[in-house]
Amino acid sequence: MKKGFSIVEAMISLAILVIIASIAVPQILAGVNRSNQRRAMADMRNIATANDTYRLEYGRYAERLQDLEGGFMNPVPLRDAWENLFEYKVFGGSPPPNRQGFRLVSFGSDGSEGPEPPLPWRLDDSHFTPDIVWMSKAISRGVFTQAPLR
Repeated sequence: MKKGFSIVEAMISLAILVIIASIAVPQILAGVNRSNQRRAMADMRNIATANDTYRLEYGRYAERLQDLEGGFMNPVPLRDAWENLFEYKVFGGSPPPNRQGFRLVSFGSDGSEGPEPPLPWRLDDSHFTPDIVWMSKAISRGVFTQAPLR
């Protein structure tokens, strides 16, 4: 009676495992990136809502995201789902305390500015590096000006 596997049986088993892994791993990574993309967008919407409330209270947008901490949002996410810092910029009016709008950016999976997203930017398994951009109501009706379509 034979015990264990022969070399041929082991090689065939290994080949099958490699094929399964080559199919499954990219799908898992794409799912993680898709989830991170959606979480970043949800955080950005919540920050925008808190900042609109801040503006109602103080007549201007917050100078820094940390200013929303406490009564407006707790905790304020300073990083996106890929652990990259959000870029937050307030646009002025005059005098300087009269802040008229803001721009909030997640730099995507690569954590750096760019590249330009494809048009139309469909939610698929290949476009996680383009930036996700939210512009305030005073600038652009309070919507994502650059984000994947559902």
